[in-house]
Amino acid sequence: ACEGKGKTEVLRYRVSVRLPPGVRDGDLLHVAPSRAAAAVALDIHVEFRPHAGLVLDDDGTLRCELPVDGFCWIANRTVDMPTLQGPQALSLRRGQVVYRLPGKGFPTRRGEARADQIVMVVPCFPTQLSGEQKRLLDRLVATTAVEREAQRPR
Repeated sequence: ACEGKGKTEVLRYRVSVRLPPGVRDGDLLHVAPSRAAAAVALDIHVEFRPHAGLVLDDDGTLRCELPVDGFCWIANRTVDMPTLQGPQALSLRRGQVVYRLPGKGFPTRRGEARADQIVMVVPCFPTQLSGEQKRLLDRLVATTAVEREAQRPR
């Protein structure tokens, strides 16, 4: 190809490849030659970079931890949960820290459906309370003490 010169022109090709649903880290994809690009076949080794907040199980289940305001958790509020399809409202329930989001995980290997996303909620409370927060908590404690007293058998 270099006609004895020891050099040849470097040809660059851009090839777009559509990854099928359910591709996993370590998979090997074979791409047949295309008429639009160079007439070469490609073997592509798929490598996923680790994500800072998501862990992918072999079955496609996504696992993550979601720090939430502890007072929102106690008050059964709704927070936005990041998913692969975008944010989704998650209704918190006091006392529950594990939530399953059906169909919000990674596509199955055949791409027919999505696995679930498992969310571990981590309630976070302030380390320092303001004077107003302390007064409000004292009022809350007083109301629950009255309720406990009323429920005590006589």
